[in-house]
Amino acid sequence: MPDEASGSHRVARVLGVSAVLVFAAIFLAPMLKTGYISDDVVSSLMPGMTKFTGQSVVSRTLSHMRSSMLEGRFYPLVWLQYYAVFFSLQNVLLYKSFILAMVLLDLLLFVVFVRMSARDDGLALLAATLTVPLFQFRAFFDPILAFHGLLQFIVAGILLSLLSLQRFLEGRGRVWLVLSVMTFLACCLAYEVCYPLVFLYVPSIASGCRDWRSRWTTFRPYLTAVGACVTLSILMRWLHPSPSYIHGVSHDPSAIVVAMATQTSSALPLSYFLADPAGLFTDAHGFSAILRWMARPDAGIVTALASLVVGICLRSRPAALAETVPAVPSGRLGVLPQVGLLLAVLPAVMIAISSRYQAQIRFGKGYLPVYVQYFGVGLLLAWLIRSALDRLASRVALTRVARVALTVVVGITTCLTYRANCTTAVGLVSPPGSRTFNQEAAWNDGIWHDRRNNLEAALHAGLLDDVPEHSQVILEN
Repeated sequence: MPDEASGSHRVARVLGVSAVLVFAAIFLAPMLKTGYISDDVVSSLMPGMTKFTGQSVVSRTLSHMRSSMLEGRFYPLVWLQYYAVFFSLQNVLLYKSFILAMVLLDLLLFVVFVRMSARDDGLALLAATLTVPLFQFRAFFDPILAFHGLLQFIVAGILLSLLSLQRFLEGRGRVWLVLSVMTFLACCLAYEVCYPLVFLYVPSIASGCRDWRSRWTTFRPYLTAVGACVTLSILMRWLHPSPSYIHGVSHDPSAIVVAMATQTSSALPLSYFLADPAGLFTDAHGFSAILRWMARPDAGIVTALASLVVGICLRSRPAALAETVPAVPSGRLGVLPQVGLLLAVLPAVMIAISSRYQAQIRFGKGYLPVYVQYFGVGLLLAWLIRSALDRLASRVALTRVARVALTVVVGITTCLTYRANCTTAVGLVSPPGSRTFNQEAAWNDGIWHDRRNNLEAALHAGLLDDVPEHSQVILEN
């Protein structure tokens, strides 16, 4: 009988995770039409540039590492990931599909992490489901629409590191601690925004270790890793001082606090739609206009999926897992809100101390680390909702009303965000003169998407096969 129950629980778990991933894939599908935007417009040309200049991939990678250090930034591993992606994925649809697959991997790891922490399938699925509507496309530097999957790698690395730490705290051996620290170090060497994330490990270590000495012994390797990276970053700027650093450090406390709040606001539900800094959503002003704007078959499908998955998650109870998994270690349930809060706030630190980003970010218009913050906000929302429903557990009628209300709210939020994403995706690749052209969206250079596709199609069709090597081609426009 226990084996039969265990099997049914396993099937239910797989079906639940599959439903969340299908929902996320459909929700994010509009990104597949956005083409190369922002830095990707030039970065995607690296294979051709390397061939044209006669450089090898290794020499060009080392050159980029060196030049970034001369600019005062120490993140050498990013260039390995950068070249690996653009040299192996030279088709824009394949490239966008890769980023989408990485987002789905992050969501899967997120489910595993929450479930391991709380021993609660419903909470894990709810956290992932609530995170999906937080993914907002922006006519700005966007971590999902561009930047070679960097932030997706960062989130995957951080989650794998936290999962490895949990294994170590459960007594699985010290090799898991080494793996956790090395994975975190790799994230720090790929993007400096990870430096403050060292404090993500404090709640798990504090609840999993019995005394202060063991807590310090466990936390010290993480602190050493980030300390070495910070030291090398400072050393780079000391050895190569320059007044032209685009990432100058701000020392204004009030500006830093405001930038922290502004960056974090971008991870909140509907923040970009409500702020509308590019004026993309003028057709959705007024109640009746919003209803017409939302009334599309694809939006209805996404809304129905979100409502269905959330409804299932809200009815799921952790008691169903009691026979199949060990009990939660003492204090571990309290880790989730702390980790959620830290994930939602800490990625904003390195952005907030940058003078450049202080001037660029606005409410709802955050920089790349907002992708990490989505997961923190999603986890916090799931924990708050589950805690509120647990308090209402004795009042059955009120609990049912609360579940229905929450399902409706999530469905509407998902629909609005999906429609906003669709509109942004179209605006990013609309050429001048078209009805959907947007001046601020054009700043991201996606307006050349169709022309580039035409040129690439012509090249692949052999249009220039008879043109002598090293000829200069002048386009009519």
